[in-house]
Amino acid sequence: MSQRVLGLDLGNRSIKAVSLNVSFKGFEFIEYIEKERSPLVDLAKELEELVGAKKLSPDLCIVAMPGEKTAVRTIVLPSKRIEQTLPFELEDQIPFKLDQIVYDYHLLSRTAENAKVLVAYSRKDDFIDLVDSMGHAGLDPKIVTVDVLAYSSLFGNMITPSSNGLDAIVDMGHEWTSVCIMNQGQPVAARALGGGGRCVTEALAKAFDLPLERAEKGKLVDGVIYTEEQEADGDSARVSETIKAALAPTVRELNQTFRSVTSELKMPLNKIYLCGGSSAIRNLDKHLSSRTGSEAALLTLDFEKQVGSGTGNRIASMAKAFSLALQGTRSGRAKPMNFRKGEYAYKGDTATLKGKLVQTAVLLGAILCLLIADTASRLYFLSTEETRVTNRLKSISKEIVGKPFTEPKKVLSIVEEEIRNGAGGGIGLPEVTALEAFREMVNRIPKDSKIVFKEVMIGDRRCRLKGKTDSLGSVSTFVDNLGAYHCFSDITRGRTGTDVAGTGMEFELGMNLVCHEIKKDKSSSKAEKMNAGKQVSPGTKATEGIKKSKILKIKATGNEKTGRMPNQEIVGSKGGKTR
Repeated sequence: MSQRVLGLDLGNRSIKAVSLNVSFKGFEFIEYIEKERSPLVDLAKELEELVGAKKLSPDLCIVAMPGEKTAVRTIVLPSKRIEQTLPFELEDQIPFKLDQIVYDYHLLSRTAENAKVLVAYSRKDDFIDLVDSMGHAGLDPKIVTVDVLAYSSLFGNMITPSSNGLDAIVDMGHEWTSVCIMNQGQPVAARALGGGGRCVTEALAKAFDLPLERAEKGKLVDGVIYTEEQEADGDSARVSETIKAALAPTVRELNQTFRSVTSELKMPLNKIYLCGGSSAIRNLDKHLSSRTGSEAALLTLDFEKQVGSGTGNRIASMAKAFSLALQGTRSGRAKPMNFRKGEYAYKGDTATLKGKLVQTAVLLGAILCLLIADTASRLYFLSTEETRVTNRLKSISKEIVGKPFTEPKKVLSIVEEEIRNGAGGGIGLPEVTALEAFREMVNRIPKDSKIVFKEVMIGDRRCRLKGKTDSLGSVSTFVDNLGAYHCFSDITRGRTGTDVAGTGMEFELGMNLVCHEIKKDKSSSKAEKMNAGKQVSPGTKATEGIKKSKILKIKATGNEKTGRMPNQEIVGSKGGKTR
């Protein structure tokens, strides 16, 4: 969601406004407005006319107290409890009582013992007059900051700070010249100096006997300062010398300010950025460089194409308004000083907070309702699933142990008890495993005959096999041998015939897998006697295989409940093999 941010520069000669559209992605330049002020009209009326003419309705408004109505100083305090000690220290250093001013501060540095802060203050009456004048025009500024410190937001956005020295922005306005000195994009000193473009206009009007209005236009169009390397004569040289003389006091104070700060911080001043209406005087940057010993250049901004090409002076004029608007974005490197605190705090924050709280409450209510609905649906599903599982458990336990139980551990204990006491046939467990049945089939293949199993299926109560042999006699002998095993009964023959290749006979057998009481018979084969005497006893491998039979059956057959073993060949000849 985007919002419209308005930065207002309340100059002595004109009001400048920059409007930005700010979103999470960044900001977009909307427009620049400049309105000349009349000495006969008060600020409230001027603002009202500006807002009405341009239909301004910003979501956020930021303005700066004029430099002549503010003061900035550096104070050293104990490192701890800055908030508590600052008011008393400040009152000792200024000619006003605390209840007569509004102030804010910015921390410059801190050690274990001391903290250095940059403090800005203004008379409360001037502050109230400004806020009331804006309110008369329908504007309620969220931030009322300090004129000379407004440029900090340009660093990191439009200006790259010096890595090993100081930078300065000099705004030469109509009546005042503001200077802000930055270290790594953070303000360390600021001053508002008397003197500016008006001094130059008055000097030109006096030197050439011109009206002030004409002298002002001549200054902006033909104003020039020639350096020592350049030659000039006639009126051009006279204009240059007049401007130099008019600016001499301001340049001298700038030089003193620069030397004082660089000496205190022991850091060089690398670059001076010029802006303001009077920066339109040609070669002013070169003149300032020669007087200060630091590089000076006209301030340029990266978005110059958005506000029109060939408008260098316009960019320099709008720099303060633009930097103020930037303080309403997330792009500002330093938190701006703001006189709107305490009883004068911005009320829009409270209203916005209340609105956000209402929206948050509604959202939380909706989330809570969704959570309740989700929990209810989950509980219903779990309850339904529990009922289904319970009924299934009853059905299975009744099938296995004859009674419907709902506790799996109890059913398991009954089964384990039956297994320890016998084969477990009384509770529906198989009396012989699929592996044991298959082993009996293999062991009962007649000697000296060739029988190959092609398919074997072993179920709970029924077995079926398909095979291939060299003669029908071998099949008959094999059937007799199978019948001798006490768990194979009702053996039936299926389809018998020559195989497709014509190399042997194919046969099918079916039989019941139900163990009956063992009857010893002397005529039984050796294999019958060997296997008929087997009894399932606790602790034997056969007993352990009872559980496995279910697993083999299910794994091998799925829904058919058969023990299919594809591609299994059992060769019954002496040299046969199992594959």
